[in-house]
Amino acid sequence: MRSSRGHIQAVACVLLAQTLVAQEATVYTDVTWEGVRSLDRAQLRQALQLPLPHAELQAGIRRVAEAYYRAGFLDAKIDADSSATTRLRLRVTEGEAARIEHFFVRGIEALSESEVRARLGIRPGDRYRSEVLELRLEELLAEYARRGYLYANAVVERVEIGAGGVTLGIAISEGEVVTLREVAVQGNHHSRSQLVERLAGLRLDQPADMRKIEQATQLLRGSGLFETVQEP
Repeated sequence: MRSSRGHIQAVACVLLAQTLVAQEATVYTDVTWEGVRSLDRAQLRQALQLPLPHAELQAGIRRVAEAYYRAGFLDAKIDADSSATTRLRLRVTEGEAARIEHFFVRGIEALSESEVRARLGIRPGDRYRSEVLELRLEELLAEYARRGYLYANAVVERVEIGAGGVTLGIAISEGEVVTLREVAVQGNHHSRSQLVERLAGLRLDQPADMRKIEQATQLLRGSGLFETVQEP
């Protein structure tokens, strides 16, 4: 009787080992979603990055969770049913989209707080979406650069999840305004430097407008006076 039980246990161990080996060798080429309501399944499939080896399954699940986080679903959970087949089954519990309850910004002097808030477009009750917030912070820094604050920086310094929603804090380091003191033109042997400056639309002793600096190359090319104009 004991030897029979021992034989059954040995067979079970062998079958388990074979199953684990087969699972480790699995490469998932398709996925079935359960519980997905708020995000596009094609977007989630792209985040999963099929075909996906079983050894990279957890990394794929983390990418899906990050996609939910960026969309404002901070408590989303993803569970995998990973058998030895090539079709992966993912069960998603989305939870509720996080809403902004409180929002504050500090470190602003060159711009008014109302202007910063308007450019960020953040209001209490809005869904907290980190991907949208990142784009708006870039737009805010571009506005700073247009006003000569070329080294301004903005970071999210606080994301606190409470019972009533998210408390969001943004810290801005404006730096010093940069003044355009000189326009040095290399390779210009036929036109006056003052003409080049005028064609480029740049004015000395004024705050350096990064948008105008970036546009200067196109303006010089469009003048037709120069054979080639390289990026500064």
